[in-house]
Amino acid sequence: MGIACLKYMLPATIYTEPLYKVLSFLNRFIYDPNIDIADWEELSAEIIPDVILNMSYSDEFTLISQAEYLSFKMLYQDIGENSCLVIDKIVDIASIHFYSAIPSYSPETLKLVEEILEICKAETGSLPNLDLYKKCRFSKNHGWGEVIKM
Repeated sequence: MGIACLKYMLPATIYTEPLYKVLSFLNRFIYDPNIDIADWEELSAEIIPDVILNMSYSDEFTLISQAEYLSFKMLYQDIGENSCLVIDKIVDIASIHFYSAIPSYSPETLKLVEEILEICKAETGSLPNLDLYKKCRFSKNHGWGEVIKM
């Protein structure tokens, strides 16, 4: 739902290679059953908006090039603070999911999803079609619900 809100918030003109890389990265934690959590966390530490917008490129960046850093920085400046906040919250949801057992309900992730919905509604005046998510059982797909191609 968080990624659907993010896509809903972004204008079509912003869909460039850096955005596709970010969306692909975010989708991996949902759809890749063989994901290497340590690799995902390392990459997230280098490409999340909070890091890109608040750090200068240095040798500490080992997974992205300076050109990629600059393209992510331009993307995050273009999409604005609210969209960047949504990306950070989606990464937080993934981290909670990776490091805790969520058998049927997670108050922490629900709170983050509610915050994403509030940001999306404040930014756009409405929400994406949430009926698709009402049909999904939380217990399916290890807590991510049924896979729906959007």
